[in-house]
Amino acid sequence: MFPQLKRSQEPSATVIDRMSVVQKLKGNDQSFLQLAESAVFHVLHEGCKRHRVDVVFDVYREMSIKDAE
Repeated sequence: MFPQLKRSQEPSATVIDRMSVVQKLKGNDQSFLQLAESAVFHVLHEGCKRHRVDVVFDVYREMSIKDAE
């Protein structure tokens, strides 16, 4: 399903903001499964040369400066 990815020999990490991935997706005539696969592919592509990939799922509290988002 997904292409083989090469890893770097140097220890490294990538942190990805989940919302930024969602906002980049183009959902024109795609099913939820296709959108999910696109999101996973994007994360794997961004982190393919890293030993570790963290995807951050941020939660905004009501009393926050980010509440307007």
